[in-house]
Amino acid sequence: MEKADGTKFWTGTKRRPRAIDWSGELKPDLMEYLYCSSNLYAVVWGVEPVRDRFEFETVVKSLGLEQPEWTPSSANVDLSEGDGEAAAEEGSDDSEELKRDLYAVDVSKLIPAIPHDFEKDDDANFHIDYLTSATNLRSWNYDIKLSARHDVKVTAGRIIPALATTTAM
Repeated sequence: MEKADGTKFWTGTKRRPRAIDWSGELKPDLMEYLYCSSNLYAVVWGVEPVRDRFEFETVVKSLGLEQPEWTPSSANVDLSEGDGEAAAEEGSDDSEELKRDLYAVDVSKLIPAIPHDFEKDDDANFHIDYLTSATNLRSWNYDIKLSARHDVKVTAGRIIPALATTTAM
């Protein structure tokens, strides 16, 4: 992949990510991610979470999920690292079409989502488990050191108060 000026995109400090293979027998890290994210979505949409991991794995395996073969689009991708003004001008038609589509939705037929407040100290709510699995999948993608659950919990405990302090200013 090259930039418009002909230089390689994945150079210097930019690491090329490794693709995760979701096909076949799922690795424990991938199953953990599916388990946590699915249960977070279940809570938000008012569905009872599946807390039995064996039952969850049985359901996932019975679905026979397969990763589709990825093929790059034929569209030109702008890899420039400018301020994006040119891209914003080109995308204005897309944003207008998106607005029309969104305003056409009949919101009375939508199922209400239930807000789920972040709580790092409740181990039954999947929050820290999800953050840990997502963090470690991304770390695996870029060959970065994996994070222990406790480290993620401590970091998350520091971020929320920092955001509240920043917002209050």
